[in-house]
Amino acid sequence: MKVGLIRVDGKFPNLALMKLSSWHKKRGDDVVLIDFSDMDLDRIYASNVFIGGPGYDLKAKLPDEIEHCKPDYDLFATDFSIGFTSRGCIRNCKFCIVRAKEGHIREHADLEEFVDDRYEKVILMDNSFLASPKWKEKLQKIIDKKWKVSENKPHYIIITDEYLGTPKYRNRAHRILQIARNHGIKTKVVDVETDTGITVKGYGGLICFTKKR
Repeated sequence: MKVGLIRVDGKFPNLALMKLSSWHKKRGDDVVLIDFSDMDLDRIYASNVFIGGPGYDLKAKLPDEIEHCKPDYDLFATDFSIGFTSRGCIRNCKFCIVRAKEGHIREHADLEEFVDDRYEKVILMDNSFLASPKWKEKLQKIIDKKWKVSENKPHYIIITDEYLGTPKYRNRAHRILQIARNHGIKTKVVDVETDTGITVKGYGGLICFTKKR
């Protein structure tokens, strides 16, 4: 079987596609990555999408047999491992979809399920690692294995003055900015009429950036 995996946007390795690639390759299928992220396109149309993330369906998720297989790290030529040890969150912030999508925090996978022995770097995608039920034993394992671990959190947030001033989003926006400042995340409010503001508005009025790994 020939399988095509499509990355529409983003520079960070797509974990769902990596797991799908791994699952299909184990069955002897040929996998091809179709990457639109480097193409200079203003708009992309797609039809007959068989699976997607929150942008398509808040409850969409991979079948367990695919979700719990080791990602295909060769698909994006990464030099680090990536995955979730827990899903869900202890909080229920109005501006965040995690609680609606994943529910209350719970254990999801052992570190060995997604950590590749070739790499010492590990990026944890957990929403709140230290709130997970088994955080102590997982942290001890990380220390014992001498893995270099970092959590995936925003490094920089840009928001338009229009978004900040819209009654519907005002409280949400100020709460996001406050949480960002509390966690040492850089923030910037830009004029919606500037080139940067126009770009940010095209993404809904708020953009989060992460450090390049």
